[in-house]
Amino acid sequence: MGLLRQTLILPEYITRLTALPAGLLAAGSKGNALEKAVAGTQKLVTVPGEICKSAQNFYGVSTDFDTLTAKAFTMKYGTDVANTLIVNAQGAIDYVKQFGENISENPIETFTAAGIAAGTIYAISRTIKFVRQKGRGSILDRFERKMGTKVWPGR
Repeated sequence: MGLLRQTLILPEYITRLTALPAGLLAAGSKGNALEKAVAGTQKLVTVPGEICKSAQNFYGVSTDFDTLTAKAFTMKYGTDVANTLIVNAQGAIDYVKQFGENISENPIETFTAAGIAAGTIYAISRTIKFVRQKGRGSILDRFERKMGTKVWPGR
């Protein structure tokens, strides 16, 4: 296997795996179908970092809850720890709210945007696969074609 073909394996699978999240992120975005599709694709870059930051903050609060005294914990986070946790989760709360509004108010536009975002990224992954395999298909594809001609010879 050539170097180019080996280096294209990772981008192919990464793009294939990000197609569905792009569609879901598009469905929870604001705007018309095209704006939602673009926003869903762009959020693929920022959302993982936001999730990691929120998880880190939540982990920090829970660790402090276990290790600090009640007085030190209250001094650090105040009396309303629930608000601190909600602030960390605000992005997810906003997304779920917008997603629900989009589905209830404009379901066709929302599904179209999700399809455009997911379909575009999936098409990119298929193009990478086509280039990587030089248009011949994978070993499994060739095996299935061969078996198909044996099982259904008249076809």
